[in-house]
Amino acid sequence: MLKSLKTHTLGKIKVFDCIADVGARRHLAASTIECYQRWVTQFLKFCRIGGRWRHPVELGAAEVGAFLTDLARRRRLSASSQNQACNAIVFLYKQVLADEVPEGHFGKYEAERSKRPAQLPTVLSVAEVSALIDAIRRVACPPAAMPTPSGGLRTSGVARAWARGR
Repeated sequence: MLKSLKTHTLGKIKVFDCIADVGARRHLAASTIECYQRWVTQFLKFCRIGGRWRHPVELGAAEVGAFLTDLARRRRLSASSQNQACNAIVFLYKQVLADEVPEGHFGKYEAERSKRPAQLPTVLSVAEVSALIDAIRRVACPPAAMPTPSGGLRTSGVARAWARGR
């Protein structure tokens, strides 16, 4: 992490140490804590003025909204990454800085949300499934055409049966 951010303190305790301590008390995974620390670093970098680090207590809903909007517009992050950044910042203000900031300090923020791409499920038609099963049978691998109770085709069992049969 950045040396100047590591030494940025809440009273006498470092910001990152606070995130790690609160995260550990809440039984968050170490990878989640590290991820939150990276997002908080990016948030604080974004909010610097003239190269000067600003304490998270000085920042509010306007800065949070601007940061999240920047992630969507300029950096074109996915919706899940933007949600992760939002969760990290909410964790910082609601859990870590709860005693440092007055009630309602964080407030509501307005941010442009990343758009999730429309995903259409890949489904084969009845004719396509029949053609697939016929093609598998022609390759001399009849076990592959055995349906499972769920309606799918077994792959591991097919591979074992086919290997034994050769």
